[in-house]
Amino acid sequence: MSFFSILRRVRPNFRRARPRRGRTVDRKYLHWIHAQAPLVTEHDPLCSGRCYTTAHHVKECAGAQKNDHRTVPLPLCQHLHGFGRYSIEHGRRAWEQRYGINLDDAIQELREEYQEEKAFSQKVRKAL
Repeated sequence: MSFFSILRRVRPNFRRARPRRGRTVDRKYLHWIHAQAPLVTEHDPLCSGRCYTTAHHVKECAGAQKNDHRTVPLPLCQHLHGFGRYSIEHGRRAWEQRYGINLDDAIQELREEYQEEKAFSQKVRKAL
């Protein structure tokens, strides 16, 4: 093995001009979403009634990456595909019509509420 064959195998240090776009991750926001009351309190008939709150990621368009800032709290039976026709996974438009909820408006309200609570907690920390 010659010196030049080793040089060919070494990958040059490559840096991108701008970072790749990927999933937006905000664990604090997801934790806050899980602590909120679900948007829908009605349970699926197949559900035992003991559903915990899950975070449903609402995509902006088909093929888009998940964004933790576009999540809504839902009961487990409204979220999972296996519970049947009441699940949001069977179609966003049908789910919105069934419950009279606009998910984009709900996302915006949740984000504003989170920002207000975050600003308030920062003020309290500065005061201490």
